[in-house]
Amino acid sequence: AHLTADRVRQLEEELACMRRYLEHLTLAGTDGRNRRFDNDASEVSADPADDADTDHDDEEAALAPAGAEEAELRAELESTGAELAEVRAEADAEEAKKSALTAEHQQLQHAYSELKRQLFLLDEELSATRNQQAYAESELNRLQNTSVLGAFHIWYDAHIASIGGFRMGRPAGGQIDWAELNAGWGQCALLLQAVSHRLGFASTVYTVVPCASQSEMRLLATGRSLPLYSSHGRLFSDSAFDSGMSAYLSCVTELLAFVRDRYGKDRLAPYPLHPPKEIEDSGQRFAIVRAGNKDERWTMALRLMLLDIKMLQAWMSTEPELLQKKRQTSGLA
Repeated sequence: AHLTADRVRQLEEELACMRRYLEHLTLAGTDGRNRRFDNDASEVSADPADDADTDHDDEEAALAPAGAEEAELRAELESTGAELAEVRAEADAEEAKKSALTAEHQQLQHAYSELKRQLFLLDEELSATRNQQAYAESELNRLQNTSVLGAFHIWYDAHIASIGGFRMGRPAGGQIDWAELNAGWGQCALLLQAVSHRLGFASTVYTVVPCASQSEMRLLATGRSLPLYSSHGRLFSDSAFDSGMSAYLSCVTELLAFVRDRYGKDRLAPYPLHPPKEIEDSGQRFAIVRAGNKDERWTMALRLMLLDIKMLQAWMSTEPELLQKKRQTSGLA
């Protein structure tokens, strides 16, 4: 395009020079004829006809080279004009092509800027996703190394035991309301379900139904519900509550027998269970039911039962087969 523009300017300059020179020749020829006419008019010829013929011949002879040069210049001028028109057309085509390329360049530049913006956004999204992945992997690793059984902390002293911070029983001189007792039994129900699931145990008589402060045991044969909660010590409520606690003790006894047969742990529980309602310590038996029982002895029965379950928890945290199963199930069983 640059060369074409230079060629156009060159041709235009040549064309202008030719036109000026042609005009100069035309003016020069006219001036010559006028001067000769003036000289001839001032002289009187003896033979006017002879003088006219002579002057005409001289004029033709003098103007012949100029005419030939003029004709040549006109032909060259016409050729240059045609070339100039052709070059101008080529220049216009090049300019149109340049405009199209400029428009295409601007369009591509806009598309490039948009793609660069999208790349920036995708980089930000990728960075955020990687951070989320790192956090998820960290949480997964933490969960894989955390036992759900650790959420059920069993604590005890000489008089009473607690699970998850809820005290179990009604020791002498101590006031524990039924809301706390019922919540503690809810923790016991959830713990029994978690342990059974981890060990692959299923009772043949009962199923445990955790439901916070209104958990229950359910007879598989009839579907009858046996509550693990009491309504402020009312007589009929306590009777059903006693049935629920007895069912829970029977289910724990069945679970310990399963561990003995499956894993060879015969003396895992330090306090022998005698279902449906008693636990033994140093030759004494303590009933887990409230009917006909004292609060202190009932509290001791709950304490002994929770200590047996605590020993089961401790064994499960070190058993190789259970640890392998825990890793395979991401520690969520």
